[in-house]
Amino acid sequence: LLNKLHENAYWGIIGNYHGMPTDCPQRDERMGWLGDHAMGCYGENLLVDNGALYYKWLQDVRDTQDDDGMIANVAPGYWVVRGNDVAWGALSVYATFMLYRRYNDINAVQKYYTFLQTYMNFLERNLQDGIVTSNNYGDWCMPPERPDLIHSEDPARKTDGKLISTAMYYSMLTMMGQLAMEFGIEADMLDFDRRQQKLKEAYNRHFYHPESGSYSNHTVTANLLSLEFGLVPDGDEEKVLQNIVDVTKDTYNSHISCGVIGMQHLMTCLTRLGHLDLAMQIILQKDYPSFGYMIK
Repeated sequence: LLNKLHENAYWGIIGNYHGMPTDCPQRDERMGWLGDHAMGCYGENLLVDNGALYYKWLQDVRDTQDDDGMIANVAPGYWVVRGNDVAWGALSVYATFMLYRRYNDINAVQKYYTFLQTYMNFLERNLQDGIVTSNNYGDWCMPPERPDLIHSEDPARKTDGKLISTAMYYSMLTMMGQLAMEFGIEADMLDFDRRQQKLKEAYNRHFYHPESGSYSNHTVTANLLSLEFGLVPDGDEEKVLQNIVDVTKDTYNSHISCGVIGMQHLMTCLTRLGHLDLAMQIILQKDYPSFGYMIK
């Protein structure tokens, strides 16, 4: 099963590379949606040498930027989809950071830094009560409660889009701060750090329930992003992690418990924090919803 999953991932990735990473080969769409590739570009990089492709695609993303800094959710901008979903726009920072970390691509950072900073300033100007409120897609493709549904009808499965956008923006500030530090841009580094501190306070004020150690409506993705990005108050990390484990086991019977956004972090989080056994359980399931079910 693992070998077949690896093979399918490989062919799925290269089958969707057409001068840009696309999605949806199963229908007449095949557009360069950004959200699939924020963390996806890192996973793809484990299987293929995608540095040149992402260097080029980032130019397509930059070409969609408006004068106010907003970028489209699809690049190249064949469809002008400008819903300002930060989980999709985050690809701009994530992919640049991937090129720097995986390839030490100084040229990419130098070329795109100003573009990224303009986008980050746009997001900062549009905060409301300290958080990012714009979101279009939520935790996209969260497996619904029944296989005959396309989208879940259960509110308990749906992660608050404001939480997702704010958490993603926080993670982008982390990456931008590291890039500024690496290049000795001290004023930017201090500015990104200041923004993070204010954002973290507002995030926990809006979404955190300290008595239970859970975020928002207690979805795995809500707790997962908070923990992975460093938004959890000091000392509460283990409590939040246990909620991720418990909900995955008890509510989802150790099956997939996230959509596109959460799933990009679930395996790395569980593995890194001592729950490799649960990660393997999820990977090896064969009934709905699972990778094994999809293959079967």
